[in-house]
Amino acid sequence: MSAAITKAKESSADFVRAFHEQQPGTKDFYVKKPYPTPSKNNEHMWIEVAAERNGVISGVIANIAEETSEVKLGDAVTVKVDEISDWRYLNGNKLVGGYTIRYFVDKMSPQEKAEFLKKAGFKI
Repeated sequence: MSAAITKAKESSADFVRAFHEQQPGTKDFYVKKPYPTPSKNNEHMWIEVAAERNGVISGVIANIAEETSEVKLGDAVTVKVDEISDWRYLNGNKLVGGYTIRYFVDKMSPQEKAEFLKKAGFKI
């Protein structure tokens, strides 16, 4: 997982560029940010990106928190580009980025992977 987060951080400029360019066929731009939990860990939450300016991304929390009480689904938040732990968008139905998603998918059985991708609605 550490390698996936490192890869996402190292390529975050690619995400910012793609978000600003919004090429035809690209959609669903998200970043992930870690939030502290009561157990002193971090829960990485997806944020649907609305804007990026001067290295600060704004958007809304896009998934339900399991542990953190710092944010909840639908909260408006900001995140500095250097704080993100992952990023993703779709080009057609193909996932671009999504390094933590790929990490978990690689650990799935072929049947689990097929079910996940069908539900997710994208290809890796």
